[in-house]
Amino acid sequence: LLTLLVLCALLYLRHPRSLDADGIHYFTYARSLIADRDLDLANDYGLLGQEMRASNVLPIGAPLVWGVLLVPLYAVLSLLGMVSGFTVTGAEPMFMAAACLVSIVLGCAGLFLLYREIREFASPLASLLTVLLVWFGTPLRFYMRVLPSFAHAIEFFAAVLVLVAARRLRETASAAWAFKAGLACGLVYLVRSQDGLLLLVPAIFSFDAWLSHRNQGRMIREGAITLGGFASLAWI
Repeated sequence: LLTLLVLCALLYLRHPRSLDADGIHYFTYARSLIADRDLDLANDYGLLGQEMRASNVLPIGAPLVWGVLLVPLYAVLSLLGMVSGFTVTGAEPMFMAAACLVSIVLGCAGLFLLYREIREFASPLASLLTVLLVWFGTPLRFYMRVLPSFAHAIEFFAAVLVLVAARRLRETASAAWAFKAGLACGLVYLVRSQDGLLLLVPAIFSFDAWLSHRNQGRMIREGAITLGGFASLAWI
């Protein structure tokens, strides 16, 4: 865990705090929702020095997650602006840095959650090596270190949440965990719609549990609750 903490701290110190490519399109959603309270993005592109050449078709999940930090930041700065006489647009570099920070923090949180899950089956060293392989042996490192304004770090975090919730559902048969598994699937779908396929993860764990208990009613109930949790977020 200490190794992961040190690596995450180094990542924080060295990560970029600007928008690139798709990151600009993602950020226009966040800025428009927070500052304008609409999804008319033309002026948002203008504030970022860009021209809106086509409709923004990227998923809205990552910008919504960024709102965890961007909303209170905008509220505090707006209040200070009213007192001190300056205007906050929501397109200042501080907001871009905050969006990148949320992505990095959640990417690191996903790594720690994954480590915790693997520790139930392997030694600390094997668990650490596996997590480091996931981090440095896949594009995840690139999207956390070079392009944190993209959605991929948040996507990874949400995917790990799906795995964690599905395992807890398998172990507890709890309606609460079934709903949480659905919520996690809904979140990863909002972040990148093709990841809706991860609904198969809780389905596979539920089927594996059914092979032991052979209670068809329980499996149907868990599936219905999971789909309900998924739909409660995916409709956005």
